[in-house]
Amino acid sequence: MDKLIRNDKGQFVSGSWKGKKRSPESVSKSAAKRKGTKRPGVTGSNNLNWKGGKSIVCCENCGKELLRYPLRITRGNSFCNLKCKHEWQKGKFVGTDSPSWRGGRIVSKEGYIEIHLSTHHRAKQNGFVFEHILVAEKKYGREIMRGEHIHHLNGIKDDNRPENLVVLTNSKHDKFSRIHGLQERIRELENQLAEKLLHG
Repeated sequence: MDKLIRNDKGQFVSGSWKGKKRSPESVSKSAAKRKGTKRPGVTGSNNLNWKGGKSIVCCENCGKELLRYPLRITRGNSFCNLKCKHEWQKGKFVGTDSPSWRGGRIVSKEGYIEIHLSTHHRAKQNGFVFEHILVAEKKYGREIMRGEHIHHLNGIKDDNRPENLVVLTNSKHDKFSRIHGLQERIRELENQLAEKLLHG
């Protein structure tokens, strides 16, 4: 086997390479050899894997006739185009019909519990409502309007017991949140002070 060396362009080549280019005649000869490598008589219906060619199927959305290979039909590709597929899917895989349905109860990124109830007046675009809104409405016997906030008294966002929830206006909620934040900081400092006194 030839030893690999680096040429003037920084590429690795065999040691027998002298930097010469192949002549156009030798390139065309090797190309002609490659063209003749196809085995005759194994294409189309002569091939062992022949499944009968394309079949006529109807688009599942608009009913237009299409030509599809049988293998593609089994994969569910019987639509004219992506637009037809999206129109067909619209509204079919929503809520309980969705393959990713997990019972209609999720935890948001902020840590709040959300319930799927698309008919609720405070539902988001995805159809989910915060659970604390539903609990507060049941507790107070009225709808919680958009300008009102539900405050968790103990600061735990997923603790939606009725006794832990208070309905506040925007301004009162801001004050309450600041006071709650200061109380948390006081508790942290008291704990640090107690540890220092115990450990010397």
